[in-house]
Amino acid sequence: MIVRCGCANRTHFSHSQANVYGFLWMTLGVVFVLGTVASVSAHPISLTDAVVDVHKDHVQIKLGVAIEDLVLYYELKANKEFKYPADKLREMAKEHQSFIHERLQIRGADGKLLAGRVQGMDTTQIPEDGVLQTEIKSRSISYQIKYAIVQSHRFLTIRQMFGELQPASMDCLLLHNGFLLEKARQLASGQTYTIELDWDNPPTERPDYKTFRQNKEKQLRQRLGIASYSILYSFLYITPREVRHEILVPMLTLEKWVPLQRKDQDFLDVDEQKSAQKSLADFFGKGNPVTINGTVITPTLERTSFFGLDIRDFALNAPPRRVNVYQARVGLILSYRPTSPVRQLTVEWDTYNKYAPILKSLVLVNDEDPFTQFFVKNAPGFEWTLAKVKRDKPQGLKDGLKAQQISQSLGKQIAGSVLRNVFTAINRDDDGEVFDTLAVAVSPTLIREIYLQIKRALIVAEQGSASLHVRDVVVNSVVITHDDGEQLTMRCRWQVTGTVEHWGHLHTRVDEFVGELTLSRERTGWMLDKFHVSEQKQQAIKTTLRYGG
Repeated sequence: MIVRCGCANRTHFSHSQANVYGFLWMTLGVVFVLGTVASVSAHPISLTDAVVDVHKDHVQIKLGVAIEDLVLYYELKANKEFKYPADKLREMAKEHQSFIHERLQIRGADGKLLAGRVQGMDTTQIPEDGVLQTEIKSRSISYQIKYAIVQSHRFLTIRQMFGELQPASMDCLLLHNGFLLEKARQLASGQTYTIELDWDNPPTERPDYKTFRQNKEKQLRQRLGIASYSILYSFLYITPREVRHEILVPMLTLEKWVPLQRKDQDFLDVDEQKSAQKSLADFFGKGNPVTINGTVITPTLERTSFFGLDIRDFALNAPPRRVNVYQARVGLILSYRPTSPVRQLTVEWDTYNKYAPILKSLVLVNDEDPFTQFFVKNAPGFEWTLAKVKRDKPQGLKDGLKAQQISQSLGKQIAGSVLRNVFTAINRDDDGEVFDTLAVAVSPTLIREIYLQIKRALIVAEQGSASLHVRDVVVNSVVITHDDGEQLTMRCRWQVTGTVEHWGHLHTRVDEFVGELTLSRERTGWMLDKFHVSEQKQQAIKTTLRYGG
């Protein structure tokens, strides 16, 4: 364990140096040591080294604790020779076992603590004549700790709580069957870190750098871009209709801002999750101002979800269930909707804590390539100008308008034009543009009904009732059932492909429709008089990453 202090440019001395340079240097050295000890007590940061090796039936941890930690935790005093006695250090090292046993925790995938015990400790770095004050950082004690596993777990969650008297961090090297699993992680006191284990294909040899990187990239794709279960993720979506801030945050991090009431300190029940929504809405509704077109917009908390460790939980919006607070992540969707299309945008983030000292946000503007924005205390703002997309004025649909007889192929072309107009109108910047687009191909008496019908058809219940953004409309078949030169009725089968985005994921859905269209010939083009959908089948949603990981 290493303790880093707020002092810089320290100069160490030894007895031999004191003898050489005489009484003056000895006096200066004593003053320096006393000043150093005072500084250590005032601003210590405990840094522990842990090697965590996960096996099928146990977890083995080798924990290195600096002598300085014992000095700090147990307020040990040096003797007149500026040494800490060996017998006292060994006594405190043994007593420290219970401290480690209580404050170093590992939980299985079910959220329950694994039983651990200290198997032994190595105190060989403590000389018989004691440890000099100048050596308490460089000398350490090594503990061997074993946690039994009854059945293999897909996930294990590690947590250290060593920061009782001073801030404490733990450098954690993660192994699986003795082979490197992930790069070293640093955990603050109280923070958790979750690892995922592949027991079907466990490591059997030390990977080279290329293989290790390929495995991590594969894992990142499988996790849909979520590299860690224990950090804060932010996605800022900017479209003409709304600005949407989606946050995926570990529950322990969230509770540094908003404590959530619960009966069981380790678990949050479904009814308690529902009760938490108001306090979360109040908290996020007051801070982090978002200004659109010069007006500060109050957000709507559209969605609050409590997720477990399974990536499918938030990819498919799993139904609510009891979660373990040390492993749970909370998904928040804040929607900022202005009265006019978004043009000028300013976002400020003023919410930080020790687990989230910065906010790294992925910004996604319409269909453009995403980019990263960092929010920090001394630079909390972000500005963006959303250019208005120039679109051609909607025109009447005149394909085959003057044809005396409509063939099947021409009917398919006409149906495609009308259906594309109807379904893609939903993509427009505001409702005014939607109705203007529909008006060129839909009878005035039918426009509102069509608008509501299409909106209902494009809802994605699996994603919090979000609406699809229509990407494509394809007519598969057409049967003309009536054509008298004035009106044309066709029975059609068509597919609509649409997408909805959350958490950096692109959810694609293809819907197949069967219905009947009745069109009339007007001077301005074909006009939809009747629209009846008799069947709608939704194919399985395909989830991919919007960005390249």
